[in-house]
Amino acid sequence: SEIIGVLKPEELWLSSAASEDEYYRQLLAAKPGETALRRIQRGFVRNSGVCSIACLAPPRFIDCLQSDNDHSMVLRVSDGRAAFLLGGDIGRSVEAELASVFGPGLASSVLKLPHHGSRTSASATFLESVNPRLAVISVPSYSSYGFPHREVSDRLKHHGIPWLTTARSGGIRIASRSDGLEIDVSK
Repeated sequence: SEIIGVLKPEELWLSSAASEDEYYRQLLAAKPGETALRRIQRGFVRNSGVCSIACLAPPRFIDCLQSDNDHSMVLRVSDGRAAFLLGGDIGRSVEAELASVFGPGLASSVLKLPHHGSRTSASATFLESVNPRLAVISVPSYSSYGFPHREVSDRLKHHGIPWLTTARSGGIRIASRSDGLEIDVSK
């Protein structure tokens, strides 16, 4: 929620409203007054220049009392040359639903691995549908949860998918260029 005050976005996209969730309340409290709230769900697309941002999950906006990892927004950003799939904190059941609905339409150059590389994410079926050239795992240098879990790194190895973690690489910036992906790390 702290970053919202710094970035001052025009819009804040929400896929769920967890009215009794403390983090949700903090997020709304940190929202600058000029920032518009936009409820989004599957089917939402925003075009900006050559980029397209599509919301793939959740299938509908979720009104609830408490947040849940499977309420996470899943976005696919594409510029026609490369695509980036941002998996939020979804688990296997949402991954399976996405693979069923979109199949090879999930194909992306880069996959931001769901749920920090938890064993409940990055199923074989999901990885096969996305078929990324690179996976990125957002995880602190010390994770009390043990992220990324060994089962996930084993699945990535099995599928021949190289990965970077923020724990080892620090900030990771990946840009789509006409000659391929440009990757910078800031450790």
